[in-house]
Amino acid sequence: MVKWENVDIEKDTDKESSKLPVRLKLGKHQTKTKKSRVVIGRRGDVFNRVKIYSKFTKPTDFIFTDNDTREPILRDRYYTNWRFLIKSIGFDKVRRDNSFYPLRHSYCTWRLQGG
Repeated sequence: MVKWENVDIEKDTDKESSKLPVRLKLGKHQTKTKKSRVVIGRRGDVFNRVKIYSKFTKPTDFIFTDNDTREPILRDRYYTNWRFLIKSIGFDKVRRDNSFYPLRHSYCTWRLQGG
């Protein structure tokens, strides 16, 4: 789980908002390989938008936090919502593997195609 102190968004006002670079600094306890790393992306605007709607934006607050309880939103809630969405659109009848994992490959493919 990532806290606001782990996020560094470039504040370049000349750039299109969807291209604001963002750096996520992940500690070794946050990665699968147990090695610290910095992840760089282009959608700093998304983090800025989350910050607008969140009640908890101090550096030590988690980014994805329940606005009522201040508790971090855990992975189980995402999976529960994902399964509900897949079932409600009938996609569970079309494909058996409806996990988040294929989305990772979709994202990588889109990034490669986009240059």
